[in-house]
Amino acid sequence: MTEQTDNLSERLARLEQRVEELESQVKALQGTPSAVPVVEASDQQKLQKPAESEYKTIYLSAPTPDGVFEDFSEEQQAGKSIYQLSTRDGRNGTFIMLSTPEAVATANISVSQFIKPVCKIMGNARVMPRRIDTVEEGKATLDGGVWRMLRKAVVAFES
Repeated sequence: MTEQTDNLSERLARLEQRVEELESQVKALQGTPSAVPVVEASDQQKLQKPAESEYKTIYLSAPTPDGVFEDFSEEQQAGKSIYQLSTRDGRNGTFIMLSTPEAVATANISVSQFIKPVCKIMGNARVMPRRIDTVEEGKATLDGGVWRMLRKAVVAFES
């Protein structure tokens, strides 16, 4: 139980830090004039390639039985997107299960098909959850055009 509390505390601290970063970015953008700046040709390449320290979000559909996400998108698709992956380098990332009503409904169709290949379930997996929380992020890597799970995420069902 202490390990779970520690994991949740660490995750909360990361989320709070990310919220602070996003709030400061919003404030900076609010103070920016609405005029579009002129970009020099030499700066074009810098603008086209995002900095490696920036996170990229990818939405993943149902995994295969061996933990491979073959279908993914840069935009969330209602009823299809079940997981969210964050990556800095475009090759390695961490994923969570989305807690949207659509993702939970899709997962409820078949827990063994949509959740168990890439997640460990804490608590009673036989209940029909109203909410599914990610307790620990999973890890995945881009391999041959698909995202392959390296470490399962840990999720908890709330009924």
